[in-house]
Amino acid sequence: MQRGARPYAFTLRVPELNSTEIRGFILTITGRIVGFSDGQPVHCLNEDPALAPRCLIAAELAEIAFEDPQTGKVIANWNR
Repeated sequence: MQRGARPYAFTLRVPELNSTEIRGFILTITGRIVGFSDGQPVHCLNEDPALAPRCLIAAELAEIAFEDPQTGKVIANWNR
C-alpha cells in the first residue's frame, strides 16, 4: 500500500544547542520485503558498466517513526 500523494511530513522546533552538543534522531522503519508485479523483491538497472547498479527493493512499510535518542520519546509516528 502506498501513501499516494501524502508525504511523510513533521516539523519540530529544536532548542538551540551549544556548539559542543551533538543532536540527532533515530529513524525506525518497520515493514517487510514484498514482490513487484513479477514476484521478484529486487529490481536492478545497470546502464553503465563502470558504475554500480541501481536497485529498488519492493517493501510494504508498516510503521515509520522518529525518536529522540536521549529520552527514547517517539517524536513522530506514521502507521499504515
